[in-house]
Amino acid sequence: MLKKLHAFAYITLAYCLAAVTLNAQCPPNIDFELGNFANWQTYTGTVRDNGNANIISLVNSGVVANRHTIINAPTTAVDQYGGFPVLCPNGSGYSVKLGNNLAGREAEGISYQFTVPAQNDFSLVYNYAVVFEDPNHSSFEQPRFTAKVFDVTSNKYIPCASFEYIATANLPGFQSYTVGGRIVRYKNWTPVSINLRGYAGKVIRLEFTTADCTLGAHFGYAYLDVACASIVTGDNPFCKGKTSITLSGPFGFQNYKWSMNNFGTTIDTIRTVTLTPPPANNTPSGVSVHAAG
Repeated sequence: MLKKLHAFAYITLAYCLAAVTLNAQCPPNIDFELGNFANWQTYTGTVRDNGNANIISLVNSGVVANRHTIINAPTTAVDQYGGFPVLCPNGSGYSVKLGNNLAGREAEGISYQFTVPAQNDFSLVYNYAVVFEDPNHSSFEQPRFTAKVFDVTSNKYIPCASFEYIATANLPGFQSYTVGGRIVRYKNWTPVSINLRGYAGKVIRLEFTTADCTLGAHFGYAYLDVACASIVTGDNPFCKGKTSITLSGPFGFQNYKWSMNNFGTTIDTIRTVTLTPPPANNTPSGVSVHAAG
């Protein structure tokens, strides 16, 4: 499935005071940039199967060491199985590890509830990386990671923004690592966009959950980072008289399409684009990005 996100910026001529940037009204600490779980709810619990159904039971536990972990920059640490960086390489200062490699029918969760800002286009991007031990149990018994978006106002999940990833050899984008005869499936950092256009004023809750296998001997955990998505940034201040401007789109997407005049004219298909000469003052510039999910 392809996810698509549009982001806009208006090129503004300032007197060396403003960078070219559009930042959504980002809910406080939704990106973990306070270096803690402020404004997030944290949960622990267990997983079991009941009539061939996977049942995750969570309670609000507060932050539990080695189950809700803040990862902060600078760090060059990599995951012991996947070899990818444990800190999201999108330039953020903090990421989260949810769960661990201890197994034991453990389950962990975090959630964030907020009111969507009153703006025409509001999107979020979460980046995730996951690591599952794959014991080749039945699907309902396997380790898993879920990412869901709940519309509190309407009392229902938003189906196109809710996903479940279950340990299996057939997961797209996953690679395998074998240690001591045990198979681990992992996926490097991957972005997913959540388009909340039309949800202005509604209360939304993000929910992320990890769980081990239901039989108790195999683990599953995930890494997360969240950001307001409608961001186009300039890499340097844009001052009156400059001869060029460099813009960067969000990290990690599969395809980029830069356009001018409300997506009327395509100018490039890479993440970072340099415009020489720069567009006229107050020209709407945007990027459309896609990622496989």
